Amino acid sequence: MIYSIGGDIIKKVLKYIVLGIVLVLVGFCIYMECKFSTIKMVKSEMTQEKILKECPEIAITEEDLALEEFILGLPEVQMMIKQSKENGSYVSVSNEKAFELLAGWIEDGWTMIELGYADNTVYLFWIKDGEKILSYNYSVDGRNSMEKSIGIYQKHQNGTTSFDTLYENINGSIKKIVFKRQWFFWATELLENGYTDNIFLERKGSGKL
Repeated sequence: MIYSIGGDIIKKVLKYIVLGIVLVLVGFCIYMECKFSTIKMVKSEMTQEKILKECPEIAITEEDLALEEFILGLPEVQMMIKQSKENGSYVSVSNEKAFELLAGWIEDGWTMIELGYADNTVYLFWIKDGEKILSYNYSVDGRNSMEKSIGIYQKHQNGTTSFDTLYENINGSIKKIVFKRQWFFWATELLENGYTDNIFLERKGSGKL
């Protein structure tokens, strides 16, 4: 009887120990997945025709070309280019100034984020009510190339947003990129590379185009 009671107690203790270990591991995984989640950009296999049907705004229009001509002709932009080439650094105008310069081009609901220059490229970013971001990259090195991108945000129940889809049009070449979460990527890094300080750098699931 004594041995039977002792055996039952040991079994219960072991059961609680195993349960405790499982709960700790589950909690650890949830913490790591929340804090160090990783988002991967994956190119869609959709054809250009289907992408245009899904997002007709990504097409480069006459208005886009007129905007490019207007932007590159602004004295303020020419000054940015000159300053950047002299200093070798990124130069931009204030958000207020950019909005003032392009007020006639911005529709209701859109807000200016950035107008700057670096590395032979003029960068222009707009955002619409936290729903989407529109960006233009204008090359000024003689190639006359334009890149147009539209990023779609996904709104979460906790009020935060993250990128869900990115559409790109580079001189007429159109593609769609989706943002997919890589579950337990931190665990893969640990198994493949072992512990390093870089593994535990906090990864963000959103960002700026």
